[in-house]
Amino acid sequence: MGEKKWPAVKAFLVKNSALVVLLCVGVGLLLIPTSAETAPAAGGCTEAELRLSGALSRMEGVGEAYVLLAEKPGRGEGYAGAVVVCPGASDPGVRLRIVETVGAFTGLGSNHIVVQKMIS
Repeated sequence: MGEKKWPAVKAFLVKNSALVVLLCVGVGLLLIPTSAETAPAAGGCTEAELRLSGALSRMEGVGEAYVLLAEKPGRGEGYAGAVVVCPGASDPGVRLRIVETVGAFTGLGSNHIVVQKMIS
């Protein structure tokens, strides 16, 4: 019984070969990353995390900053949250400037940004 199905499948694939090719191309395109920010760069950080860490580290009082960005599920939907770890986090003024900067960069509200003091 199973042997009789293969000629029918083969005939279907030959008859609809253009459709099969388009389907394969579509699946292949879905597998290609859409931006550099979603692909981890050197050290496991995304390009966005590296850029934001660099900017924060150059701000007065922050010190060397490390940033983690949590992406929303799906492609290109933005960020769900952010964590910043730096030596200057104990200063409320520095903490506020960090939250404002991360919010401006990511579009996140302050309730989705966590700033923690780095251990020495």
